[in-house]
Amino acid sequence: MRTSSSLSTSTALSTSTALGILSVFLAPPAGAVPIDLSDADAVVSGPSNLEIQEIQTLGSAFWAKFDWDEKRNSFGVKDFDEMLRYDFAASEGPEGATRWTITGMNSLGTAVGRATFEDTPGEFRSSAYTYADGIYTEINGLGGDFSSPSDINDSGTIVGYSRLPGESAPLHAFVYRDGVTTDLGTLGGTTSRATAINNRGVIAGNSKTGDGDVEHAFIVEDGVMQDIGTLKDDSIGIYAADINEAGTTVGHYYPWPGSTLAKAWIYEDGVMSHLKTLGSRQGLGNATGINDAGTIVGNSTDADDISWAVVYEGGEPRILNPHQNTHQSPTAINNAGVIVGTIGPDYYSKRAWVYSGVQQEVVIQSEQADILGGITDTGQIYGFSVYYDGESQISTPFIGTP
Repeated sequence: MRTSSSLSTSTALSTSTALGILSVFLAPPAGAVPIDLSDADAVVSGPSNLEIQEIQTLGSAFWAKFDWDEKRNSFGVKDFDEMLRYDFAASEGPEGATRWTITGMNSLGTAVGRATFEDTPGEFRSSAYTYADGIYTEINGLGGDFSSPSDINDSGTIVGYSRLPGESAPLHAFVYRDGVTTDLGTLGGTTSRATAINNRGVIAGNSKTGDGDVEHAFIVEDGVMQDIGTLKDDSIGIYAADINEAGTTVGHYYPWPGSTLAKAWIYEDGVMSHLKTLGSRQGLGNATGINDAGTIVGNSTDADDISWAVVYEGGEPRILNPHQNTHQSPTAINNAGVIVGTIGPDYYSKRAWVYSGVQQEVVIQSEQADILGGITDTGQIYGFSVYYDGESQISTPFIGTP
């Protein structure tokens, strides 16, 4: 495992200020003063793929222009005293695990994840774990060799999917509550998985139906799994991404067999409906997260078939960053309205970003790539850093605490 490093900067205005956050695509304001980078009092250091070309300052804020993977970008940083800050801690995983991935986290700081073990050369098994206060605790699965948690609520109830006993047995959605793992079953098909749970214990997920490979989204309340319907009779897959306290659920679906183009949906008050787009002729988009106020994040395509990161407020999509329309994906939103996601042209140059309602900011956690999985209501973020050493990919899960 590789321990990630953070970006630090010192200038004549601030000594050894740990940044970790850069605000995206803002031009320096009038009156900003350039800093002479050759000055001994103006020392700038950072990841090798962030070659800083110039810096301008105004008061205690600064704007840096640099090459990001050979693409010139201007980044502005908030006032040092007001900017978001994170203390990053790597999570190495349970002892003996060959791979560890954090998949969810609650507001009390308990994370859940999947650990992979190679007990015999070439034979792997995966188990679900909780992680809190430096302690990893295994969660019982459904008896097979694979188990992965997806989410955990503030009561400590965990949902995910696990293999049943037997060779090549199917995966079923499960809920883990008070030390007991329960198979949630399916909608009549062979497989299912639970993807999210709210603090009332209502679960969202998706399952194959009895109609071949067709998948539908479901909710489980009081132990009863309910198919929440479809928007097209020939939809091949309807997938739930998130659920809020009111039970409003969002996700995406593929509208016809063979389609790789998704459309976003919302399920509210017993009715599934499309989310509006930015004018896409085919209605393309997806929804990845929703908070208790009903604010939704995702992507939406405009009339020119360009996909944008958007936030839905009152059912209307709003572009998060009008200066950036490529390779940008929101993954989650918390109840304070803070949005997280990833941006980057390819897997090994992705950056995690945070949007706090004023401006979008890139989280610099490692030298190569950072993927953000989510954010809690207390503002903790979680994800993993990816490093490619020329021969293999090394990923290190992390938790960032503001």
